[in-house]
Amino acid sequence: MPVSHRQKAIRSKLVFGLANVALLYVFYRWVTDNIDMSRLQHSLWQIPAYAVLLSVAVNLSALALYGIRMKMLLRRGFLESFAVINIGYSLNTLIPLRLGEIMKICLCHKLYTLPVTEIVAASVAEKLFDLLKLLLLGGVLVVLAAGKFLPGGLLPSLALFLAATAAAIFVLRYKVVVIIRMIPKKSRLRRIAISLHRHSGGYPLARVFFVSLAIWVMNVLLIYAAFNTLITGIRIDFSDAIALLLIISLAIATPSAPAGIGLFEAGLVAYLTQVLHVDTEMALAAAVMFHLAITVPQMLLTGVLVFVSRKRLCLPL
Repeated sequence: MPVSHRQKAIRSKLVFGLANVALLYVFYRWVTDNIDMSRLQHSLWQIPAYAVLLSVAVNLSALALYGIRMKMLLRRGFLESFAVINIGYSLNTLIPLRLGEIMKICLCHKLYTLPVTEIVAASVAEKLFDLLKLLLLGGVLVVLAAGKFLPGGLLPSLALFLAATAAAIFVLRYKVVVIIRMIPKKSRLRRIAISLHRHSGGYPLARVFFVSLAIWVMNVLLIYAAFNTLITGIRIDFSDAIALLLIISLAIATPSAPAGIGLFEAGLVAYLTQVLHVDTEMALAAAVMFHLAITVPQMLLTGVLVFVSRKRLCLPL
């Protein structure tokens, strides 16, 4: 008996769910075996309050830039676009396995009467631009600090991978019509692809690209400012900030537990302890506080935006 797409999706989610349970268990065991809880508590109290506030302020500034980019992609007002961005991030924080993207489409369609096609097209374009920026940051990291992070034999392979992925993105963008023609006629997938292509055809690509560049510069500055103030006695440079940003981006992008809990902290702690030789308890304290600083205020802001939108549309709470 053939397996339906729904059954395959359920199995995939089950596999990811079990993998996340195993990951969280491993992280829990690592914490219990390697972390002195009294020292961790002391490290948490050592973190300056201004460092947390600075992280919050810079992160909210980056979110404003994301809102400006979404405004260009949706061709709507800034407040609506800013709300879409925050709703998407908050749902992905609360709901595991990246299922928040589906909920974002439904909720934003209901709250702001945005066509589903426009939300999907804008979200896909947003992810492609972010992927391109990740590749560029990875390339910059290779050029600036390859010897620090990578064995020399890996450099040609990594450079080839980055170039091939960037080329694939450009091919997808400029050969999309050819790709659509390969999809069977009168199929639902082809109708959806055509609709998405028509909506994305009017994007101001140059402006979106430069705003995306500004977003990632702001994100690098966020990491640089945050970890130079959260942890006293160390100094991270911009290559360290880029490396930490790549780790965070991969942890968030990986289908995992809500907010990437466990994977997020594990990546940061591994880098801080192994590369920068930070004390383990201090590294975990800084990772936890930074995670809270970029998620909790943003989720509170999203709650306010959703509440205001419901009041405006007289929707039931």
